[in-house]
Amino acid sequence: MCRMDNLMDPMQMLGNIAVRQCVEAEKLTIIWECEGDVHQGKSKARIQPKG
Repeated sequence: MCRMDNLMDPMQMLGNIAVRQCVEAEKLTIIWECEGDVHQGKSKARIQPKG
């Protein structure tokens, strides 16, 4: 289980999560590649990898 806190509400992710960081023009971009369930507050979503 992975937990990610953002400025709004804490978010919990269940499953396999890979994080890639890309640096472009002195700007850091974080790309999430998730597979599993995401819980944020009372909402729940199923995330599958792009394909």
